[in-house]
Amino acid sequence: MSHRTSKISSRACSASKATCASSRARHHELAPLFAVRRQFVQRKAMNAYKADVAAAFDGAGLRAELDSLLGSPQGVQAFELAFSNT
Repeated sequence: MSHRTSKISSRACSASKATCASSRARHHELAPLFAVRRQFVQRKAMNAYKADVAAAFDGAGLRAELDSLLGSPQGVQAFELAFSNT
């Protein structure tokens, strides 16, 4: 391998390590979200209330209460991450 090829290879490897580290950091940041989603599914939340009972919930009121508790996060991912960190 030439000196020039070695330098290019070294840079590519460093870039790959940085990408990998960034990906690991992002995964770590979202770990609470993944845990909450998994627990939610495992508890079978859809079966917690019959459809007629769930239909009577005040969705807007529940969302307002959650927003006040979570600091009004914007967007689904931000909401889920804030919820999972509580």
